[in-house]
Amino acid sequence: MKMVLFILSLSDVCCPFLIVTTSSSLSHWEAEFTRWAPSIDVVVYSGSRDSRRRIKSLEFYDEGGFMMLQVLLSTLEAVIEVMLQFEKVFCHTTLVLR
Repeated sequence: MKMVLFILSLSDVCCPFLIVTTSSSLSHWEAEFTRWAPSIDVVVYSGSRDSRRRIKSLEFYDEGGFMMLQVLLSTLEAVIEVMLQFEKVFCHTTLVLR
């Protein structure tokens, strides 16, 4: 809860946030954001490689190319595959949590 409220307090200052956690914790994090910060746009980046590609194309950017999401929840395995792409977007706001 504290981390969710911390991110909520910074959401107007710096975004997006990348939270890297275990696959078993993704739903917990998503529920915490829904409960404590429902105004924050959270995207869970998980599933097969094709599912993640679809998530990225539909939920990352709007039609004008602007970042829509404020928090991306993912696993280390999924992030490692696209680290170079994410490095440009999440360079200063990466949190690694268990």
